[in-house]
Amino acid sequence: ENFDAAAIKEYAARWRPAEHLPHEYQRLFSTTPTTEHRLFTAYREELQEALKQEGEWLEGAPGNLLIVGEHGSGRTSLLNLLELELHAPRVIRPEPLEWRRAVGIFGALAIELGVKPSMGPLGVALARERSTVLIDDLEQWFKADAEGLRQLDRFLDFVVRTRTHTNWVMSIERGALAVLQELVPIPQVVRRVVQLKPLSGKELDEAILRRHALSGREVVYPTTFATRWIVRV
Repeated sequence: ENFDAAAIKEYAARWRPAEHLPHEYQRLFSTTPTTEHRLFTAYREELQEALKQEGEWLEGAPGNLLIVGEHGSGRTSLLNLLELELHAPRVIRPEPLEWRRAVGIFGALAIELGVKPSMGPLGVALARERSTVLIDDLEQWFKADAEGLRQLDRFLDFVVRTRTHTNWVMSIERGALAVLQELVPIPQVVRRVVQLKPLSGKELDEAILRRHALSGREVVYPTTFATRWIVRV
């Protein structure tokens, strides 16, 4: 049996820890994306695969990586941890203060690079130094209309044009990819796709236990009729 990350996150969001629960323990099970290696207890192999992809690109292999997962599956956390370990001479992660779609991907890149928000100046600026560019939630950068689709197509063309000196690492929600790839060739512009598959029951149990172990606390289960019966069996 597998556990859908979106369903788990929705359930966890409804759960409220008891007021007496220590704050440091509550932090171990926060539903917000993590920036700490110790809390990244699932998808470690996928993180290493993404780092391997960048290493191969730095050695001359084709670049570009797509991370696919459900909403709440850990795509942003993976990018956070990946950002800490990248080896490219320059790492760029556009994240405007305003709503992503209001700024647009070209506008956000222009802010980071200090140039005009058009493909020509952006391409020149990127070509000055080998860079890994992290784009989280690709589907959120483009409006859900014909113009947004045209902008996405332009962006993918830009990704292909710059891939000799720029390694694009992008994440996208699985459902959004299923819809958009019928209209634009998203998977075709990347060399590798990393899938964040739903965790199995065993994997989920291990991830929870690894986080709990960080607390240094012992788990004590209350004694009930059911637990006494199980012990006897």
